[in-house]
Amino acid sequence: MKIHLTPHAEEQIRFRKVSRERVIEVATNPERLVPALSDRSFVQSRYHERGKECLLRVVIEDIGDERWVVTVYPTSKVGKYWRG
Repeated sequence: MKIHLTPHAEEQIRFRKVSRERVIEVATNPERLVPALSDRSFVQSRYHERGKECLLRVVIEDIGDERWVVTVYPTSKVGKYWRG
């Protein structure tokens, strides 16, 4: 599957200082996929930063065999978004 980043996603990667490689990895091979109410979904994976568990959430939209990354955001509120 080919991964594309929207201009907004590129901007958020820079603004939030997230590794582009990590975003591509989560978009390609997420730990969890969470469907949304629209054509978009969240893919997310946990990681550790400075000894703290964090979560990278990536909003995607699949169009045919292409995956578009709409936006990204890291969070330390793992329990809020990671249930079960």
